[in-house]
Amino acid sequence: MAKSRNLTRLSRAANSGLGRCGEVNNPCHGWTGVVPGNRNHVMASPKIYAIYWDKYFKEHPDAVELMNRFFKEILASAYMGQLKQYGVGAGTLSGSVVVPADSAARSQVNSDHPEYIEVQLRTWIEQGIVTERPARGERNPLYVIFVPRGTSIGECLCGYHQSARFEKTPGDNDLFWAAIQEWHHDFSPTSEPSPPQMVDSCTWCVSHEMVEAFTNPDGQGYHTNDQGHPDEGCEIGDICECAKGSAKMKTPILKTQVDGWWVEPYWDNENQSCYPLHVVPRMAVPLHGYEGPIGT
Repeated sequence: MAKSRNLTRLSRAANSGLGRCGEVNNPCHGWTGVVPGNRNHVMASPKIYAIYWDKYFKEHPDAVELMNRFFKEILASAYMGQLKQYGVGAGTLSGSVVVPADSAARSQVNSDHPEYIEVQLRTWIEQGIVTERPARGERNPLYVIFVPRGTSIGECLCGYHQSARFEKTPGDNDLFWAAIQEWHHDFSPTSEPSPPQMVDSCTWCVSHEMVEAFTNPDGQGYHTNDQGHPDEGCEIGDICECAKGSAKMKTPILKTQVDGWWVEPYWDNENQSCYPLHVVPRMAVPLHGYEGPIGT
Protein backbone atom coordinates (compact mmCIF):
# COMPACT_ATOMS: atom_id res chain seq x y z
CA MET A 1 0.00 0.00 0.00
CA ALA A 2 1.24 3.50 -0.70
CA LYS A 3 3.00 5.39 2.04
CA SER A 4 3.71 9.12 1.95
CA ARG A 5 7.45 8.59 1.53
CA ASN A 6 8.26 5.16 0.19
CA LEU A 7 5.25 4.24 -1.95
CA THR A 8 5.12 0.62 -0.84
CA ARG A 9 3.29 -1.46 -3.42
CA LEU A 10 1.69 -4.58 -1.99
CA SER A 11 0.87 -5.54 -5.52
CA ARG A 12 0.51 -9.31 -5.36
CA ALA A 13 -2.30 -11.76 -4.82
CA ALA A 14 -0.24 -14.90 -4.27
CA ASN A 15 -1.78 -17.01 -1.50
CA SER A 16 0.57 -18.91 0.80
CA GLY A 17 3.28 -18.84 -1.82
CA LEU A 18 1.30 -21.06 -4.17
CA GLY A 19 0.64 -18.49 -6.85
CA ARG A 20 -3.10 -18.40 -6.24
CA CYS A 21 -5.46 -15.48 -6.29
CA GLY A 22 -6.17 -13.86 -2.95
CA GLU A 23 -7.73 -10.72 -1.49
CA VAL A 24 -4.71 -8.41 -1.80
CA ASN A 25 -5.62 -6.85 -5.15
CA ASN A 26 -9.17 -8.13 -5.53
CA PRO A 27 -10.66 -4.63 -6.06
CA CYS A 28 -8.36 -4.22 -9.08
CA HIS A 29 -9.45 -7.37 -10.88
CA GLY A 30 -12.00 -6.71 -13.58
CA TRP A 31 -10.86 -3.22 -14.66
CA THR A 32 -11.98 -2.22 -18.14
CA GLY A 33 -10.90 1.22 -19.22
CA VAL A 34 -7.86 3.41 -19.74
CA VAL A 35 -5.30 3.49 -16.94
CA PRO A 36 -4.26 7.13 -16.58
CA GLY A 37 -0.68 8.17 -15.93
CA ASN A 38 2.22 10.56 -16.32
CA ARG A 39 4.90 9.65 -18.86
CA ASN A 40 7.34 11.85 -16.95
CA HIS A 41 7.18 9.37 -14.07
CA VAL A 42 8.13 6.12 -15.78
CA MET A 43 11.44 4.35 -16.38
CA ALA A 44 12.28 5.39 -19.94
CA SER A 45 15.37 3.14 -20.14
CA PRO A 46 15.06 0.54 -17.35
CA LYS A 47 18.20 -0.99 -15.89
CA ILE A 48 17.84 -4.10 -13.75
CA TYR A 49 20.40 -4.87 -11.05
CA ALA A 50 19.70 -8.27 -9.46
CA ILE A 51 20.65 -8.96 -5.84
CA TYR A 52 20.61 -12.64 -4.87
CA TRP A 53 20.47 -12.48 -1.07
CA ASP A 54 20.91 -16.08 0.08
CA LYS A 55 23.60 -18.74 0.27
CA TYR A 56 21.52 -20.84 -2.14
CA PHE A 57 22.76 -18.64 -4.97
CA LYS A 58 26.40 -19.05 -3.93
CA GLU A 59 25.93 -22.80 -3.84
CA HIS A 60 23.97 -22.83 -7.12
CA PRO A 61 25.64 -20.36 -9.51
CA ASP A 62 23.66 -21.93 -12.35
CA ALA A 63 20.50 -20.44 -10.80
CA VAL A 64 22.05 -16.97 -10.97
CA GLU A 65 23.15 -17.54 -14.55
CA LEU A 66 19.70 -18.77 -15.56
CA MET A 67 17.86 -15.96 -13.78
CA ASN A 68 20.17 -13.38 -15.38
CA ARG A 69 19.42 -14.97 -18.73
CA PHE A 70 15.72 -14.49 -18.01
CA PHE A 71 16.29 -10.79 -17.33
CA LYS A 72 18.29 -10.30 -20.53
CA GLU A 73 15.86 -12.14 -22.77
CA ILE A 74 12.59 -10.87 -21.33
CA LEU A 75 13.82 -7.26 -21.30
CA ALA A 76 14.53 -7.55 -25.03
CA SER A 77 11.23 -9.33 -25.81
CA ALA A 78 7.95 -8.15 -27.29
CA TYR A 79 6.50 -8.59 -23.78
CA MET A 80 8.44 -5.56 -22.58
CA GLY A 81 8.30 -3.84 -25.97
CA GLN A 82 4.55 -3.35 -25.63
CA LEU A 83 5.27 -1.02 -22.69
CA LYS A 84 6.37 1.65 -25.17
CA GLN A 85 2.76 2.90 -25.09
CA TYR A 86 3.50 4.04 -21.53
CA GLY A 87 6.80 5.69 -22.44
CA VAL A 88 8.97 2.78 -21.32
CA GLY A 89 11.87 2.01 -23.66
CA ALA A 90 14.26 -0.92 -24.02
CA GLY A 91 15.61 -2.39 -20.78
CA THR A 92 18.94 -3.94 -19.87
CA LEU A 93 20.51 -6.02 -17.11
CA SER A 94 23.24 -3.76 -15.72
CA GLY A 95 24.65 -6.27 -13.22
CA SER A 96 24.05 -8.71 -10.41
CA VAL A 97 25.59 -9.79 -7.12
CA VAL A 98 25.25 -12.69 -4.68
CA VAL A 99 25.08 -11.63 -1.02
CA PRO A 100 24.99 -14.21 1.82
CA ALA A 101 22.25 -13.71 4.41
CA ASP A 102 23.21 -14.04 8.08
CA SER A 103 20.80 -14.73 10.94
CA ALA A 104 20.56 -11.04 11.81
CA ALA A 105 19.41 -10.21 8.30
CA ARG A 106 16.82 -12.98 8.39
CA SER A 107 15.51 -11.70 11.71
CA GLN A 108 15.19 -8.15 10.42
CA VAL A 109 13.43 -9.12 7.20
CA ASN A 110 10.95 -11.08 9.34
CA SER A 111 10.47 -8.32 11.89
CA ASP A 112 7.71 -6.45 10.06
CA HIS A 113 10.06 -3.51 9.43
CA PRO A 114 9.98 -3.15 5.64
CA GLU A 115 12.35 -0.20 5.85
CA TYR A 116 15.12 -2.68 6.70
CA ILE A 117 15.40 -3.73 3.06
CA GLU A 118 15.84 -0.08 2.07
CA VAL A 119 18.53 0.38 4.75
CA GLN A 120 20.31 -2.77 3.62
CA LEU A 121 20.19 -1.71 -0.03
CA ARG A 122 21.67 1.68 0.84
CA THR A 123 24.44 -0.04 2.81
CA TRP A 124 25.30 -2.35 -0.09
CA ILE A 125 25.52 0.64 -2.44
CA GLU A 126 27.64 2.74 -0.07
CA GLN A 127 30.01 -0.19 0.57
CA GLY A 128 30.38 -0.91 -3.14
CA ILE A 129 28.89 -4.41 -2.81
CA VAL A 130 26.21 -3.27 -5.23
CA THR A 131 28.06 -1.51 -8.03
CA GLU A 132 25.08 0.26 -9.62
CA ARG A 133 24.76 3.62 -7.84
CA PRO A 134 21.79 5.87 -8.62
CA ALA A 135 22.75 9.11 -10.32
CA ARG A 136 21.06 12.21 -8.95
CA GLY A 137 17.61 12.57 -10.46
CA GLU A 138 17.87 9.31 -12.43
CA ARG A 139 14.89 6.97 -12.33
CA ASN A 140 16.05 4.04 -14.50
CA PRO A 141 17.82 1.58 -12.15
CA LEU A 142 15.58 -1.03 -10.50
CA TYR A 143 17.18 -3.26 -7.88
CA VAL A 144 15.46 -6.67 -7.84
CA ILE A 145 16.18 -8.24 -4.44
CA PHE A 146 15.56 -11.96 -3.88
CA VAL A 147 15.03 -11.99 -0.12
CA PRO A 148 16.52 -14.76 2.09
CA ARG A 149 14.85 -18.15 2.36
CA GLY A 150 12.62 -18.58 5.37
CA THR A 151 11.80 -14.86 5.59
CA SER A 152 8.44 -13.25 4.94
CA ILE A 153 7.75 -9.84 3.42
CA GLY A 154 4.00 -10.41 3.60
CA GLU A 155 1.86 -13.49 4.06
CA CYS A 156 -0.06 -13.19 0.79
CA LEU A 157 2.57 -11.51 -1.34
CA CYS A 158 5.03 -12.88 -3.84
CA GLY A 159 6.72 -9.50 -3.94
CA TYR A 160 6.33 -5.72 -3.93
CA HIS A 161 8.14 -2.64 -5.18
CA GLN A 162 9.05 0.57 -3.38
CA SER A 163 10.79 3.88 -3.93
CA ALA A 164 12.64 6.48 -1.86
CA ARG A 165 15.09 9.36 -2.14
CA PHE A 166 18.69 8.14 -2.35
CA GLU A 167 20.30 11.46 -1.45
CA LYS A 168 19.03 13.40 1.54
CA THR A 169 18.01 16.33 -0.62
CA PRO A 170 14.61 17.48 -1.89
CA GLY A 171 13.36 16.08 -5.15
CA ASP A 172 11.62 13.15 -6.78
CA ASN A 173 12.40 9.64 -5.61
CA ASP A 174 15.41 8.09 -7.35
CA LEU A 175 15.96 4.81 -5.48
CA PHE A 176 13.75 1.99 -6.71
CA TRP A 177 13.67 -1.66 -5.72
CA ALA A 178 11.49 -4.77 -5.84
CA ALA A 179 11.59 -7.45 -3.14
CA ILE A 180 10.84 -11.00 -4.31
CA GLN A 181 10.05 -13.88 -1.95
CA GLU A 182 8.17 -16.23 -4.26
CA TRP A 183 11.38 -18.03 -5.28
CA HIS A 184 11.54 -19.75 -1.87
CA HIS A 185 7.86 -19.95 -0.93
CA ASP A 186 7.29 -22.99 -3.12
CA PHE A 187 10.03 -24.91 -1.31
CA SER A 188 10.65 -25.88 2.31
CA PRO A 189 13.66 -24.30 4.05
CA THR A 190 15.45 -27.64 3.80
CA SER A 191 14.66 -28.53 0.19
CA GLU A 192 17.04 -27.66 -2.62
CA PRO A 193 15.22 -26.66 -5.81
CA SER A 194 17.16 -27.12 -9.01
CA PRO A 195 18.06 -23.90 -10.85
CA PRO A 196 15.26 -24.39 -13.42
CA GLN A 197 12.76 -25.04 -10.62
CA MET A 198 13.89 -21.93 -8.79
CA VAL A 199 13.55 -19.77 -11.90
CA ASP A 200 10.16 -21.17 -12.95
CA SER A 201 8.85 -20.62 -9.42
CA CYS A 202 9.22 -16.85 -9.60
CA THR A 203 9.68 -15.32 -13.08
CA TRP A 204 5.94 -14.66 -13.24
CA CYS A 205 6.21 -12.67 -10.01
CA VAL A 206 9.35 -10.85 -11.13
CA SER A 207 7.71 -9.89 -14.43
CA HIS A 208 4.71 -8.48 -12.54
CA GLU A 209 6.88 -6.28 -10.33
CA MET A 210 9.07 -5.14 -13.23
CA VAL A 211 6.24 -3.93 -15.47
CA GLU A 212 4.68 -2.08 -12.54
CA ALA A 213 7.96 -0.53 -11.39
CA PHE A 214 8.75 0.55 -14.97
CA THR A 215 5.36 2.22 -15.46
CA ASN A 216 4.78 3.48 -11.90
CA PRO A 217 8.12 3.64 -10.08
CA ASP A 218 7.20 6.34 -7.57
CA GLY A 219 3.41 6.27 -7.41
CA GLN A 220 3.11 9.15 -9.88
CA GLY A 221 3.13 7.09 -13.07
CA TYR A 222 0.38 4.80 -14.41
CA HIS A 223 -2.28 3.59 -11.97
CA THR A 224 -5.97 4.05 -11.36
CA ASN A 225 -7.45 5.29 -8.11
CA ASP A 226 -11.09 4.30 -8.34
CA GLN A 227 -11.13 0.53 -7.86
CA GLY A 228 -11.31 0.43 -4.09
CA HIS A 229 -7.71 1.53 -3.54
CA PRO A 230 -8.16 5.30 -3.09
CA ASP A 231 -4.64 5.87 -1.72
CA GLU A 232 -2.45 3.68 -3.87
CA GLY A 233 -4.42 2.74 -6.99
CA CYS A 234 -4.39 -0.34 -9.19
CA GLU A 235 -1.27 -0.84 -11.28
CA ILE A 236 -1.19 -2.50 -14.69
CA GLY A 237 -0.06 -5.87 -13.30
CA ASP A 238 -2.67 -5.93 -10.54
CA ILE A 239 -5.51 -5.66 -13.05
CA CYS A 240 -4.56 -8.74 -15.05
CA GLU A 241 -3.35 -11.26 -12.46
CA CYS A 242 -6.78 -12.77 -11.75
CA ALA A 243 -10.39 -12.71 -12.85
CA LYS A 244 -12.85 -10.60 -10.92
CA GLY A 245 -14.10 -12.65 -7.99
CA SER A 246 -11.48 -15.39 -8.31
CA ALA A 247 -10.13 -14.74 -4.81
CA LYS A 248 -13.15 -16.61 -3.43
CA MET A 249 -12.13 -19.76 -5.28
CA LYS A 250 -8.37 -19.26 -4.80
CA THR A 251 -7.82 -19.97 -8.48
CA PRO A 252 -4.29 -19.88 -9.93
CA ILE A 253 -2.63 -16.62 -10.86
CA LEU A 254 -3.00 -16.08 -14.61
CA LYS A 255 0.33 -16.49 -16.39
CA THR A 256 1.65 -17.45 -19.79
CA GLN A 257 4.96 -18.21 -21.47
CA VAL A 258 6.92 -15.72 -23.55
CA ASP A 259 10.05 -17.03 -25.24
CA GLY A 260 9.95 -19.99 -22.86
CA TRP A 261 9.70 -17.89 -19.65
CA TRP A 262 6.67 -17.72 -17.35
CA VAL A 263 5.27 -14.17 -17.10
CA GLU A 264 2.09 -12.49 -15.96
CA PRO A 265 -0.07 -10.47 -18.36
CA TYR A 266 -0.51 -6.75 -17.79
CA TRP A 267 -3.08 -4.15 -18.82
CA ASP A 268 -2.64 -2.87 -22.38
CA ASN A 269 -4.23 0.57 -22.74
CA GLU A 270 -4.00 0.52 -26.54
CA ASN A 271 -5.89 -2.74 -26.97
CA GLN A 272 -8.08 -2.54 -23.84
CA SER A 273 -7.07 -6.04 -22.76
CA CYS A 274 -4.40 -7.98 -20.90
CA TYR A 275 -1.20 -8.36 -22.91
CA PRO A 276 -0.06 -10.75 -24.32
CA LEU A 277 -3.19 -12.92 -23.90
CA HIS A 278 -5.62 -10.24 -25.14
CA VAL A 279 -8.27 -11.19 -22.59
CA VAL A 280 -10.40 -9.03 -20.31
CA PRO A 281 -10.55 -10.56 -16.80
CA ARG A 282 -13.93 -9.03 -16.05
CA MET A 283 -15.63 -11.20 -18.65
CA ALA A 284 -16.04 -14.98 -18.88
CA VAL A 285 -12.72 -16.23 -20.19
CA PRO A 286 -12.12 -19.92 -20.99
CA LEU A 287 -8.58 -19.95 -19.67
CA HIS A 288 -6.96 -21.91 -16.87
CA GLY A 289 -7.00 -19.62 -13.85
CA TYR A 290 -10.54 -18.34 -14.21
CA GLU A 291 -13.32 -20.27 -12.50
CA GLY A 292 -16.08 -20.02 -15.08
CA PRO A 293 -18.39 -17.13 -16.00
CA ILE A 294 -17.49 -13.95 -14.16
CA GLY A 295 -20.28 -11.49 -13.54
CA THR A 296 -19.83 -7.81 -14.33
